[in-house]
Amino acid sequence: MSESTRMMLGLVIAKTILDELKEISESIVADYDKMSPDAKATFAKQDVAFKGDIQLWKQYINALRLKFAVRMSAADEAYAKTQIASAIQDG
Repeated sequence: MSESTRMMLGLVIAKTILDELKEISESIVADYDKMSPDAKATFAKQDVAFKGDIQLWKQYINALRLKFAVRMSAADEAYAKTQIASAIQDG
């Protein structure tokens, strides 16, 4: 596999990951709100990172988006700028 093919494949993978993180960020609160009280209690009990605080999870997802977009900005600046602005706005 040539170097340019590897770079193009990496860019496709990076964009896919960013798109999926955006989808998760947009749906996570609504998905959480659909959970039963027992499911929320179980989630809070088992969530060692944020103790069930879904807003902190959303912030974490958007921080990952921001970091990932900054790192791939040299490969596709326009796409990265859009993702960076969106991640900051979605906070």
